[in-house]
Amino acid sequence: MAFFSRIKGPAFILVSCLFFSITGTLQQIAPPEASPTVVTEVRMALGAVTLWIWCLCNGEYRTPWRIVPKRVLAMMVGCICFYQLCFFNAVREVGVAVGTVVSIGSAPIWAAIVTLVVFGIKPSKLWYVATACAICGIVSINIDDLSIDNYAGLILPVAGAAGLATEIVFAKKMLETVPPIFAMFLELVGVALILLPFMVFFPVSWIFTADGLVVSLALGVLTAGFSFAFFIKGLSHTTPTVVSTLSLAEPLGATCLGIFFLHEPMPYNTLIGIVLLIASIVILLFEKPVESRS
Repeated sequence: MAFFSRIKGPAFILVSCLFFSITGTLQQIAPPEASPTVVTEVRMALGAVTLWIWCLCNGEYRTPWRIVPKRVLAMMVGCICFYQLCFFNAVREVGVAVGTVVSIGSAPIWAAIVTLVVFGIKPSKLWYVATACAICGIVSINIDDLSIDNYAGLILPVAGAAGLATEIVFAKKMLETVPPIFAMFLELVGVALILLPFMVFFPVSWIFTADGLVVSLALGVLTAGFSFAFFIKGLSHTTPTVVSTLSLAEPLGATCLGIFFLHEPMPYNTLIGIVLLIASIVILLFEKPVESRS
């Protein structure tokens, strides 16, 4: 029973990564005029609606506004917006593979630094081993596409990773007073409100086409509503540093979807990367629920 209690948090995170991993595929099949800004807005808005329905069902909507730490919420919303801005620009500057590897790969390191500063908690020895395996696995999967012409552009994915890691840490702090699903609902609402004015600069008619509606609903309900719900539930049972490393399973899910459903080839470097990522996950299953303090 103790083991199953220990893996409950990681299991929630891995399920959320499975939902997150289909985001790229959905963006690929979206209508050509679908811009990243509008896709993000639709995803956040419909995700917020999904989480609001979830809150209605479990009673979390009754959470009084006065107990919500406003500064923490503002930090969460600001960090996610900052991450989105940096990530999309990083993809444009250094390419999808490099932007993704640097951004996702450096997030656990930032999470460890921010967690140490905010909570005074140091990662365990197992975390270092698991994180090294996961980062090597991501690099191995993407090794054929890792060509860098613009080294200055690497600042963007690294900065974005810092924003993502900080959001995870402050989300953990939010859970000290606010129920998990309601906390994530507030964050998605905040991001959607910030992005809403920018919708006037991009075409939105694609949303109301048959393909656009299917993609929008899948993005909002699955990759935002369900994924963020499972993510925040996992975070409530897991430390931020472990969560950030487990989140590296997202590219694993995307790779497996490409191999089994899109019939993409699986060279040796991809197979090695998958094995390393799975090894990282297995190692973290033996992580203690609370990390040792400094």
